[in-house]
Amino acid sequence: MAVAPKTPAQAAQSLDNAWRTKGESVILPVALGLRLCRVTVCDLEGAKHTVEVPASTLYEAVALGLVAIREQDWAGEIAEGLNTVDVSVTAVPVMHSVRMQDFNKWLSRNGGTPNDISQRKHIRQILGLGRSDATG
Repeated sequence: MAVAPKTPAQAAQSLDNAWRTKGESVILPVALGLRLCRVTVCDLEGAKHTVEVPASTLYEAVALGLVAIREQDWAGEIAEGLNTVDVSVTAVPVMHSVRMQDFNKWLSRNGGTPNDISQRKHIRQILGLGRSDATG
């Protein structure tokens, strides 16, 4: 069983290694849609925290950003529910906002297309969650 990456850099490296075989360049994940994303969220004390993470989907950016922010000693506890996580793609001037309750609802959803199921499994691995504790 694969161990969930502990840092965004490790997540990017594991994503990189998942796609690489002999002789392939490091550029391959970029060609597959990996983008540098700026993720911002407020903690319970109202302080905003921002990190940059490589991600190929919006929810992957949210997950990697939350992991990176939670690793920091100076970051307070992050509110769930209606708290918003802002994601901007640095290569393209686009800003996305995701409510934590929507993110958790999506994460705990069952079924869907094979792509949906695969993405949720990947995000759960990033967050170090099993299927049963996807919302907590």
